[in-house]
Amino acid sequence: MSIAKGEKLKQVFADRWKKGVKRELLVWNIINLYLPEDYIALFTGIGSGSGEYVNGNYDNPLNAFDIVVFDKRLWIPVAFIEITGVDRASDMAKHKGLCIGAWKIYKAEKFKVTDRVWYIHVLTSKASIRVINHYKLKKKAKFTVLHEGYGLYGKFYCLDSKYWDDIDTFLKWLMVKRK
Repeated sequence: MSIAKGEKLKQVFADRWKKGVKRELLVWNIINLYLPEDYIALFTGIGSGSGEYVNGNYDNPLNAFDIVVFDKRLWIPVAFIEITGVDRASDMAKHKGLCIGAWKIYKAEKFKVTDRVWYIHVLTSKASIRVINHYKLKKKAKFTVLHEGYGLYGKFYCLDSKYWDDIDTFLKWLMVKRK
């Protein structure tokens, strides 16, 4: 019996989960700290917020993304957040900028939630957080096959950090969605 592509990817990253969960917790805390009181960010993705291996594959946008921001008045999802990052700047692919795995972009398109997806890149050593929405990433990023950096061979969307935004951009977008 062959292993599904998603399970293979989870196994490749298994040794990094404990570091990845630190990034997830940092982002979750910051987002909840700054969200208006009628919104809440929750870990909903399979394995999100946990450093342990969690069996299973996503089948809908609620369990496909690391964090979902809900409008507490209506309990509807208003934003889907995918978190990625590296521990040190030297871990990034040289001269490529901040990169997001192509499989993360695919999820947004598969579930038709591209208008509500935000990618957050964390540089752990500096607690540096950069955000970008799906459309801006797709419009400006270069599709790249990396052979070095990020510790993984694979397909990524990479974009110079100057095109990324800070958390305020996400919060302003959320305020517009609120109206």
